[in-house]
Amino acid sequence: MQLQNNPRIQTRPRLLIASFDELQHGGKTPEGRLLAERIEHDAELLLSEAPSEYQKTGIRLLDVSRTVLFRVNTLAVAWHLTGKKAYAERAVAEMMAVAAFPDWNPSHFLDVGEMTLALAVGYDWLYETMSTEERTTIREAILKHGLRVSVADPRAWWIHAANNWYAVCHGGLTAGAVAVWEEDPKLAAQVIARGLNGIAPYMKNSYFPCGAYPEGPGYWDYGTDFTSVWLAVLMRAFGQDFGISQAPGFAETGFYLKAVTGPSGKTFNYSDGGSGFPLGFSSFYLAYRYRRPDWRQPQADRSLMEYARRRPRNSRGQQRLLPLILPFLEVPQDREAVSPLNYFSGKDALVPIAVFRSGFERDAVFLGVKGGAPNAPHGHMDGGSFVLEADGVRWAQDLGMENYHKIESRGMNLWSNARNSDRWRIFRIGFQSHNIPVIDDQPPRVDGRVEIIEVTDGEEYHGATLDLSKAYTGQAVSAIREARLLPDRSVVIRDRFTGLKPGAVVRWQMLTGTDTVPDETGFRLTSGNRKCHLVVQTSALFRTRVVETSSLEQVFDTPNRDCRMLTVETVAPADGTVDWQFVFSFSD
Repeated sequence: MQLQNNPRIQTRPRLLIASFDELQHGGKTPEGRLLAERIEHDAELLLSEAPSEYQKTGIRLLDVSRTVLFRVNTLAVAWHLTGKKAYAERAVAEMMAVAAFPDWNPSHFLDVGEMTLALAVGYDWLYETMSTEERTTIREAILKHGLRVSVADPRAWWIHAANNWYAVCHGGLTAGAVAVWEEDPKLAAQVIARGLNGIAPYMKNSYFPCGAYPEGPGYWDYGTDFTSVWLAVLMRAFGQDFGISQAPGFAETGFYLKAVTGPSGKTFNYSDGGSGFPLGFSSFYLAYRYRRPDWRQPQADRSLMEYARRRPRNSRGQQRLLPLILPFLEVPQDREAVSPLNYFSGKDALVPIAVFRSGFERDAVFLGVKGGAPNAPHGHMDGGSFVLEADGVRWAQDLGMENYHKIESRGMNLWSNARNSDRWRIFRIGFQSHNIPVIDDQPPRVDGRVEIIEVTDGEEYHGATLDLSKAYTGQAVSAIREARLLPDRSVVIRDRFTGLKPGAVVRWQMLTGTDTVPDETGFRLTSGNRKCHLVVQTSALFRTRVVETSSLEQVFDTPNRDCRMLTVETVAPADGTVDWQFVFSFSD
């Protein structure tokens, strides 16, 4: 791997772009023009805000690192768009304050990764505006708090992490190494090569074989944003990304976000993720990089336009990487590509998923199903779970992630995957909140992987068959779930169990935020003028209930307002077999 003496690293800018004129490219699009106005608005707000201070929240300095990244990116871009010197001066003041921190919290190295990226961009893009003393101070901070601390302990776990930490930490450090290359070329090359040499497990876990992200679309946005920035840094600095962009699955992951975004604009938020659309750098960069205009889904453009039109009164909670997308908003239109309706991650994905839809229009039916095991990265007890949309309503939903700091501050162990871990007591993470079968009110196995064993994309139906048997080892001999989207827009979920203990109580459950009334056949759900009829089809006796989630939550759980669990229970007969199905139909 030849990293030394590359002529691209002898000039500035050397991060992401070859000329600051490229920041004007976004202005050729309606989204870019509005975003440039929003960036200038945010930069103006920042002129009256004091530089960041060293203030940890629990074990993390991450909020500070993210604030700094937003501020520096915004101010640096605004300076080059407008030439207003005050923006550059305010960005340098921010970096000087951070350079004076005692450290960037290496005990939680994500904080270092994001902070190093922030100062790298600022140092490179504002180099000509800084005094010699300012350059020296900021450069030494990148070396001391970023690069040198990263090589101090070669056994640090994040160095070999196979999740989003890898991209954030190594991507940020790579940017730092490129920014200050000439100060210590040997160290810079070591840091860059370390990230490239160890990237294969992260890429395989995260994208193999078809681009699905095991931690869900929310963390796809986080990990893939930093992976994309990392690749853009490499391309500018070395003229290549050393094959990373062609890693199996990564070249398809640009479609993944489009596939898992429902017609309502909400995502299939399995694992630790929220259902809100993740507006980030990679949503646009990947379409640009792979020349796939079809990956620029309408929801991404709508979300960007909505973001760009807003004029907040302060800079809190903003999108820290969005200012960097201006050079990549104009997608080459030299190829035609049509996105398929259905998506399958592949059986060999760390967390397999399948998504089926009747179309991409607002009133289309959207069905997502998930496999995998709870002990996967950021995993929940949601193996076999599903979400369902129709007519712009999410009828079957997932609550997504819990607030990490809130749980950790109580002394609870959020990050252990042991069977008796506190993690599984949390309502949003454990079995009680997910759309899965439950036997005798017991959780599935933490290490019980749910497999997607068959996917059908035919004229009779689109659907998947999932083998849940390993998740219910000791409770049933076999457990099979089928999920089907039929041509008439109805949806069928069928569960078949064998080897149940006679008398075992089998529960089918589904979380919803809609108004629900049980009837003699199942449930009638309404949302505004939209209606869904859920019919239980079985020859066995069953009982239905609607349970408010507030009655299932504990004192440490974040309240989930206006949510309820629909349950259908039956008793396993003497032969230990339960076979029933649940049919959804929709109407105005």
